[in-house]
Amino acid sequence: MMDTLLLALHAIGMALVPVVGTWIGSHVKNAYERQAIDMAVQRAGGIAYHYMAARAGGMPAAQARVQAIEVATDYVMRGVPGILTHLGVTNAAVRDMVTGELGKLFAEDPNIAVVAPIPAQNPLAPPPPPPPARALPIPPAPSPSARTPLPSADLLPPVSVIPAEPQA
Repeated sequence: MMDTLLLALHAIGMALVPVVGTWIGSHVKNAYERQAIDMAVQRAGGIAYHYMAARAGGMPAAQARVQAIEVATDYVMRGVPGILTHLGVTNAAVRDMVTGELGKLFAEDPNIAVVAPIPAQNPLAPPPPPPPARALPIPPAPSPSARTPLPSADLLPPVSVIPAEPQA
């Protein structure tokens, strides 16, 4: 009975070795491929950074940034095309990775200042409300010297009180 159990475990183990080996091998290969993509993206970020630095002042910054990211994305797409295809990484994903790497390089450079972005207008958004109506201005109170003085009690005519007659 014990021999039969050991033979069964041995047979199961021998059947699992190729499956486990393939699984481990694919994970190691995927890790290697991801590392190759990361290295290519890091180099591409440096290419984009230097591309923008070389064109500083020669074109608008936004245009230089777009061109730099396209050049760097093309570098990665040409450098590791088989790996990108195998892992299903798209051109847009590579562009996003390169943009992130370029942002890291800009953040590390003490010579670059960050400015607030200009908010984009959403063409589908309703127009902003009109400014509130302005009330008519209230004229300022007259100064104390411009006021007409009230007459003193001595100058007022005397007032007599006449009692009312009782009505019958």
